[in-house]
Order: sequence, then structure tokens, then C-alpha cells
Amino acid sequence: AQAPALVKVTFPEGWTAHQMADRLADEHIAAADAFRKLVYPAGKAVSPWEGRLFPDTYLIPPETGAMPIIQTLHQHFAKIAKTLPRPFPQVAPGKVLSTAQLTTLASIVERETDVPGERALVAGVLLNRLRKKMRLQCDATVQYARELAAARDQLANGHKSRLMLSDLKIDSPYNTYRHSGLPPGPICNPGVASLKAAARPKNTGYLFYVWSPKLKHHLFAANYAEHLHNVRLVKEQR
Repeated sequence: AQAPALVKVTFPEGWTAHQMADRLADEHIAAADAFRKLVYPAGKAVSPWEGRLFPDTYLIPPETGAMPIIQTLHQHFAKIAKTLPRPFPQVAPGKVLSTAQLTTLASIVERETDVPGERALVAGVLLNRLRKKMRLQCDATVQYARELAAARDQLANGHKSRLMLSDLKIDSPYNTYRHSGLPPGPICNPGVASLKAAARPKNTGYLFYVWSPKLKHHLFAANYAEHLHNVRLVKEQR
């Protein structure tokens, strides 16, 4: 019998496994629920696979099933992780980021900016905040807290592009407005550019950034007064 034709599947950088599950189901490669159950096991606060499934284009046989796909994506991630420049940055004197923490940092960079030249800058700001024991206060982590709840409830409406103030109060270890330090795990599956930016962040005095829709990039600030000035500028540009 002839082997079934391989299916070409692309997972964009910054996707969650929740999103990957739907694509696999759409392509008739694996059941979305089976994939979700493995990636977000019941009773586990942190996914064992999120962030470690490398986003890329794959050729997969139809009806492969969830676990072999997870293994393929994870092997690709492990190979990329080995090539990242070391030593990883320090998060405190004498305390270097682990591969797991670096992946978490890269996942936030991935979701906070899609401007290529900004990734290392954003990574630097996040590290500066961690070193100063400031909360990260990243909207992307709150969105993930919502998506995680959605994945667990298997609802499709977890992602909100605009956050409401009430969302910032969501009680989740991933909510960096409420909890200090890095979240307990990655918030998406980062691509190689974000992983490299986390491994080699830009060293600046910046502690804040705000997105300018008009300029299509972030405005960076070293202190809160400068940041408020940038926030006002962005509002005036609208």
C-alpha cells in the first residue's frame, strides 16, 4: 500500500500549544483534545511542554497522533537550545538563568514585541526589572493566564487582544502584575530570534517601554517620569 502523503504544517513563532492543537485538528493530524491533555495535564500548574515545542514548518504523516508530534517539536527545540550562546545572563549576582528560565524570558520577549531590532532591548529591560526586584507587569503574561484557563476549559475565546483593567487582577501565577519574578513557565513557544535575544540581551539602563502604534515600535525609558512622558506622547499620537 502506498504511504499517505505528508501534511505540511506551519506553527508560527509565539503560538501557544493551545493554538497548535487547533491547527493539528484542522489538518486531521491529531485530535485537539488529545494534544491539549498531554500539553496541559490535569492537576499540573505548569505545562511540561509549553515553550519547548519549536515553531517551524513540519512535514507530518496524517493521523500521526499527539505524542509523536510533541516529541518531534521538542527534539527540534532541544537542538536549537544547544546552539544558544552561553553563559546565559545573570538574573542576580552569581545566579545565571537556567535553560528553563531563559525559555520563559524568551517567550515573553516573543509576545511583547514582533519588531526584530527590539527583541534584545526588551529582553534587557525585563532582566533589569528582575534584577531590581521590580514586577515585570507584562500584558502578555496576563493574556497567557487567560489562554491557559481557556485551554483548561477547552474554550476558544481565551485570547483578548485588548486587556481590560479587570483582567490584570486575574489570580494566576502567570500574572506578572500580581506576582514577582519570572512566571513559572513559558507563555508561548518562542522562535530562535527571541531565544537568542534572551541569551544575549542589550545592556541598557531602561526599565520601561510602551508601544507606539503610530511609530510601530516601543518607546523605552530609564525611569517612571520618562515613561509617563512616553505614555502621554503615545496618547497624543492616536
